[in-house]
Amino acid sequence: MTKSKLLGAVVLVAAGIAAWSFYGSSAKQVPEAKGKKGSAVIQVVTVPVRFAEVQQTYQALGTANANEAITITSKLTGTVRSINFTEGQVVPKGHILVELDDREAKATLASSVADEATAKANYDRAATLMTSGNSPKATVDTLRSTWEGAQARAEAARARLADLTIRAPFQGKLGLRRLSAGALVSSGTLITTLDDVSTMKLDFSVPEILLSRVQAGAQVVGRSDSYPGRLFNGVARTVDSRVDPITRAVEVRAELPNVDGALQQGMLLTVTLVLEKRASAMVIPEEALVPVGDEQFVYVLEDGKAVQKKIVLGERLRGSVEVRDGLAKDAKVVVGGQQRLRDGIAVREAQGVLPMQGS
Repeated sequence: MTKSKLLGAVVLVAAGIAAWSFYGSSAKQVPEAKGKKGSAVIQVVTVPVRFAEVQQTYQALGTANANEAITITSKLTGTVRSINFTEGQVVPKGHILVELDDREAKATLASSVADEATAKANYDRAATLMTSGNSPKATVDTLRSTWEGAQARAEAARARLADLTIRAPFQGKLGLRRLSAGALVSSGTLITTLDDVSTMKLDFSVPEILLSRVQAGAQVVGRSDSYPGRLFNGVARTVDSRVDPITRAVEVRAELPNVDGALQQGMLLTVTLVLEKRASAMVIPEEALVPVGDEQFVYVLEDGKAVQKKIVLGERLRGSVEVRDGLAKDAKVVVGGQQRLRDGIAVREAQGVLPMQGS
């Protein structure tokens, strides 16, 4: 063989070795190592179990309702004299919203007050004469009844006059205005709405089977499509005393602070109710699971061997699972290379190898 041909062969062999090294090292598998007697020792990737807070939750759909919500109407028939609010305004308790024409009511009140004063004067005069024996008791009793009747009529006139001024019964946000100044309104005519939205009541249903696990004071988180990514945190306040015989569910009412008024009356929210919270639960990566039928197993590293352990799962989290039973607190679970393992096989922890998908 000539020197040029020999040099070409060496170059080809070197290129082949380099290609094998590149593609072989990028394969999605953990390499095997040789034991002392030449037997294969499988290299695996392990991670220690960790401990974290785990919450057991139930999700439902709920409706947000204002803490207080009423429809403002008129008790009496009358003509609107003035409107003292704007749509969407936040008003304090006692704020005058609408005033009706009160001229007739004021006149009636003045007449009633005069009648009351006259009846009282007559009664006082008769009572004084009775003490000296110049007025019979029957007359005094009649005058006293007349005075009390006049008092009642004057009080009714005051109440009627007060009803012609419509006030906010509590602090809240007003809705749309439904009338104009000068309009004739009758009893029950819709004027506007008033909602106290500083705190929202969130009503949702929970299946009867969870009734014993729902407690007042439990944490509640609401989510709305109107505010993606925002969480509305609150607490469950009341569990209804009755179970719906048709749906077999019980209604729960939670309270959510709503300082900025983001939540509105009638909004639909996705509700997450915390049923149980475990502060230090054992958690392992999902990659460690080896399902066999309906059961779940993992491999743990013990004295240089892979030992298969049957475990009981709890809550599933994002990328990890809770282990309720079956593992020691200091266990190391295999997360890479499980497909080549069997119970009791010799293994060695790989150095600097990340767990592969599908391992």
